[in-house]
Amino acid sequence: MQNKNDHSTLRPAGINKLLIAILFLALALRLLGISHRQMWFDEAYFYIQAEDGLGAFLESTVTPTEAGDAADNHPPGYFTLLWAWMQVFGSSTLAARLFSVFSGLGVVAFVYLLGRRLFGDQAAQAAAFLTAISPFQIHFSQEVRMYALYAFFLGGVTYVFWRALETKKTADWGLFALLAALAQYTHSLALFYLVPLALIPFIQRDWPAAKKAALAGAGAVILYLPWLLVLPSQLSRVGSNFWIFPPGLEMLVNTLLSYVINLPLEGALLLAGLAVSMFVTVLAVWLMFNTARQKGGQIASGMWMLYLAVVPPALLFGVSQAFPVYVVRATLPSAAMFLIWLGWLIAHPKTARSAGIILTGLMVCAAAVGIYTHVTYQGFPYAPYQDLGEYLQAHTAEGDAVVHSNKLTVMPMLYYFPDLPQAHVADVSGTGSDIFSAPSQQSLGAVSSPTVEHAAHGAQRVWFIIFTRAIDEYIAVGAAEHPHLEWLKAHYRLIQVQPWGDLRLYLFEK
Repeated sequence: MQNKNDHSTLRPAGINKLLIAILFLALALRLLGISHRQMWFDEAYFYIQAEDGLGAFLESTVTPTEAGDAADNHPPGYFTLLWAWMQVFGSSTLAARLFSVFSGLGVVAFVYLLGRRLFGDQAAQAAAFLTAISPFQIHFSQEVRMYALYAFFLGGVTYVFWRALETKKTADWGLFALLAALAQYTHSLALFYLVPLALIPFIQRDWPAAKKAALAGAGAVILYLPWLLVLPSQLSRVGSNFWIFPPGLEMLVNTLLSYVINLPLEGALLLAGLAVSMFVTVLAVWLMFNTARQKGGQIASGMWMLYLAVVPPALLFGVSQAFPVYVVRATLPSAAMFLIWLGWLIAHPKTARSAGIILTGLMVCAAAVGIYTHVTYQGFPYAPYQDLGEYLQAHTAEGDAVVHSNKLTVMPMLYYFPDLPQAHVADVSGTGSDIFSAPSQQSLGAVSSPTVEHAAHGAQRVWFIIFTRAIDEYIAVGAAEHPHLEWLKAHYRLIQVQPWGDLRLYLFEK
């Protein structure tokens, strides 16, 4: 709870002005380069699904595959809200991404509110500032995906949970149940954050609060029940055919890097980012133990923030050894708690001024590097899809075939050029990459061809699109050539090869 003797509390007018400034900074950083990068597979997939409306999404998701699994593993919350957003604000790329931008701003606001409730105004301002400049938070506040909304709902859940512990009001526990259900409707992995959060009063042995938390949790389950009936078939699909593998310890290192500086990083930047992330964490832990020796009630709240930063990813990591579902982006809410923890330590009156300056300086430097890397990165899976489509429109002739090696390039091209005749080759059945189910393909208008021969359908000329990464993966395991290119070169004459970022465009002629 907030320390009522904290003399760092600002006047309400001062709080509002500084919070508004932090929110404007967060908005500016989330708009930085937002139109520079073109849509990639995931964004195009989510956009087209949302644009088609809830009915089409449910049909393509609930419809079982030949194996009896659900066609898709996503719940309907994000698609429904994005569809509603686009009805009001338009369906441009920028409009769709702005939904995530404002969800990300909501995360900053909840960080401030929670930090103020637990630690006072200066800690709340420090935590909100760190969240505003966090490259990890900025990254997912710029994409047409559900992760910023997921972090928003879980940030709201955490704030309301702490308020309910203090007020003991039934209305607060009811709001907790509603936000918890909305978080689950946004992403199924919300469970790995909600369970450790709801266990806090049990760990504290606050049995009246534990009883209310249990009842609120039951309420959230009831609200989620309609989709809970679909969840087993979705879990069956994830368990039998998914691209994620059991994570190693390097995934936990990647998570810490994302908390501080974000990925991808390469070479010297990766080593520097790892060093900074480790130093920030060790220094913060040392400051926390130093604070624990001082009198005051904030240490317990600080420990709970660290608990929420560490335990949900650890739980996700442990479960993923048997049922792999660990993706670093699912730790966005825990990353926000990590930043509240740092903000508390930076602003704590017992923290040496020099230590606070060092922590803040390192986080600002890490943010500058992470934001620059994010804005300028154009590697896999990103590519200049719109530019490539314009080139193809200008150079293809009637009867030509435009063939994509897999789903990753066809979806963005269909987003930008839905009228350009295109085909793509299906992923190898039963492999981890075979996640684009037949019902989803039908719904999105991107039905795959079983082979490159079938996709080319005997055309006089074939324009073939493939990521260099896909070629390199085959060469790395000893293949002389990617099998699609091998077939095309055996049956067609290669005319030219053009690089388009990480893509390669081949032109073959009979």
